[in-house]
Amino acid sequence: GTIPSLIDNLTELQSLNLKSNLLIGNIPGTMGDLMRLRELDLSFNELTGYIPVELDTLTNLSVLRVPKLTGMSDTSYDLCNFLPSLKTNTKYFIQSTPINCTFLGY
Repeated sequence: GTIPSLIDNLTELQSLNLKSNLLIGNIPGTMGDLMRLRELDLSFNELTGYIPVELDTLTNLSVLRVPKLTGMSDTSYDLCNFLPSLKTNTKYFIQSTPINCTFLGY
């Protein structure tokens, strides 16, 4: 299935683990409404598209795990360049591999 469209109603949510749930489709931009979110794990799913820039509003986020998104040329580039507010304090992972934006030159 897809990530439920009503997920943005869970405004008090602090941790969301959807790892390995056979999810398909895009990561909804409305996930940027989960302002209290500290940890988001979407790894090991079959998601497509791009990392939504709306996730950049999640300033409490300390860990973000995403799958290698189908159809993207470089998931690590998107993580490091389209989420500038999170870049300093958030640990990024693609599946279980950590991403170091500075080391990659982003």
